[in-house]
Amino acid sequence: KKMEYVNRVFTVNSKMQKNINSYFKKEKALLLPNCINFKNFKSTSKKNTTKFKIGTMCRLVEKKGIGQLIKLFKEIPDMDLVIAGDGPLMEYFKKLAHGHNNIKLLGWVENKKNFFSQIDLFCSSSKIEPFGLVLLEAMARGVPVISTNCDGPNDIIKHDYNGILFNKDNFNELRDNLYKLKNNLSLRKKIIKNGLDTIKKNYTIETYTE
Repeated sequence: KKMEYVNRVFTVNSKMQKNINSYFKKEKALLLPNCINFKNFKSTSKKNTTKFKIGTMCRLVEKKGIGQLIKLFKEIPDMDLVIAGDGPLMEYFKKLAHGHNNIKLLGWVENKKNFFSQIDLFCSSSKIEPFGLVLLEAMARGVPVISTNCDGPNDIIKHDYNGILFNKDNFNELRDNLYKLKNNLSLRKKIIKNGLDTIKKNYTIETYTE
């Protein structure tokens, strides 16, 4: 309701744009997604490791879905999960993952380039995600992405084209898609290529400026 007193609202996802415009019955909200300085990113080649490794990076709070992600990887020991980030649920997640050597909580990571160079796939398990800047950071580095189908990722990712989307309430679907990507190198390569094209076309500072 406070938006009555402003002329324009910038939103970072199309769902919020539609909600605001529907509420006011006019075009008050304009879509202006986040962006990155693409020149600062270089594709990374994963260091040789034997196991398929999935990485995630976020603040360790409930809405990021990390608890469900850890529970899933406790059931799939043939893949590794590395979690970058800190937050109030760190100790709880450490206890949840205890005894499972395929799950590692790294804490806050300063060197993102090194983190992304160690993973085969980036996963966002958020229940709520207004945008998802870290998805752009992964795609710009040539890392394929998989994400819940919440607001921001729905705008960024086209399923099976530049990434994979799964239902945010269905981690069995996530497991199936993880194996699909693990066993299909050509699909991963397609997603990487299309991900880089998506960034260049839609999410650079130059595009944002225009």
